[in-house]
Amino acid sequence: MPFKIITLDGAAASGKSSTAKGLAKKLGFLYVETGSHYRAITALLLKHKVKPEEAQEVVATLGRVKASAKISGMQACLLLEGVVAKAKLLRSPEVNASVSRFAALPAVREYLLEYQRSHVELARRHGFSGLIMEGRDIGSVVFPDTPYKFFLQADSATRSQRRKAEGQEDTIALRDKLDSERSEAPLVVPDGALIINTAVLSLSEVIDRIAEIVAASKYKAISKRLFRTSLPIIDKNAVLHSGFRYEGRSHHYSYLQVLFTALLEQNYGFEPYGMENIPNQGAFILAANHASFLDSPAIGARLFRALYFFGRKTVFKHKFLAWWLNRLNFIKLDRERGSDLGALRTVIKTLQEGYGVQLFPEGTRSPDGKLQPGKQGVSFIACQAEVPIIPVRLFGNYHAWNRHRVWPRLHSKVHIVYGRPFWLQKSDSSARLTKEDYIAATDSIMASISSIQEPKEMLF
Repeated sequence: MPFKIITLDGAAASGKSSTAKGLAKKLGFLYVETGSHYRAITALLLKHKVKPEEAQEVVATLGRVKASAKISGMQACLLLEGVVAKAKLLRSPEVNASVSRFAALPAVREYLLEYQRSHVELARRHGFSGLIMEGRDIGSVVFPDTPYKFFLQADSATRSQRRKAEGQEDTIALRDKLDSERSEAPLVVPDGALIINTAVLSLSEVIDRIAEIVAASKYKAISKRLFRTSLPIIDKNAVLHSGFRYEGRSHHYSYLQVLFTALLEQNYGFEPYGMENIPNQGAFILAANHASFLDSPAIGARLFRALYFFGRKTVFKHKFLAWWLNRLNFIKLDRERGSDLGALRTVIKTLQEGYGVQLFPEGTRSPDGKLQPGKQGVSFIACQAEVPIIPVRLFGNYHAWNRHRVWPRLHSKVHIVYGRPFWLQKSDSSARLTKEDYIAATDSIMASISSIQEPKEMLF
């Protein structure tokens, strides 16, 4: 499972801390509140009688203090001089009045930057699935490369009411001015961040929507840059996103990929979700539901890695289709020969050579659009090749062009979600797999496909 970093930025009392705590509990991530870091530093410097304008004294004092972390539940807390500052001290009027001035100092921000970034390793070491860090420069400075960036906002009246309800007397307008106008890491909306207005949504709604986005991993910015409606010259060195790269393929494969992408976008509003789950290199199996003639083209349309397709040889009866398929990565399955072990061996060999293969565990198109029981062939291949399985689920495909329709139904919605990779592993590596083992493995694959939820448009 890929380790994920979520950043939550926003002004004072925009809901960052409450949202981060709820997300940490929901997702099993480590939670870090950086606002308390600056408050703790402020309290420390005030304790040592250091003023914000005394830059050299700030550097000298911080140089004598080592920062370390202590995990309490789902949260990582900052230790200075071996102790965690009490909440009452961090929210005292003295700290409230000085924290923005100390936080604007380059020496303070440099002191905390590497410490804050070190929480990635801390979270990994303690078995967390990811890291949630909230503050005012997390998505712009601390973790600018993470795709999971959110900016929380609310009007000043709402935020002032929240502070008063907490018993705090922050001057929201002044805090906003100081945080936004400072020269060092000012409060800004990070590039690529989604803005969420927490004044019109409940806390649970904010948490649920962010969790849905992180789970669905929707990358509209990427999808809009991929093959649109023309036939571009594909740059072999193009890298559009971390984790994706062009992989060599025939011209016929590239032309069909561009053509199907354009048709799917124009006629079905086609959108992919979870593309970051596709490995940049190495073998993998895409195990997908099957309810439409559109399934194979849709599965491979947006992927930078060329796929090998596995299907019945009967489709070669159509001469025009056969001409194209013979020029693509198509592995023929002879259903008349029963299990056709030769085809299965070809698929396993293809995987062992490091390629991705698309398979339909159901074996044939669903008669009603619902998931059918899976066949054991996919689990046999996965166990023999020992490669990751990526569950894939298409939505709207049955309505668009099912087995009962001669022609497709245009202008409907078709989406695809690539789930998280997983491996089928034997509990006893020396044991020989039985039929029951393959049945259980197949059930696991079908369950992983079934668990994928239909994507929703995220509107805030």
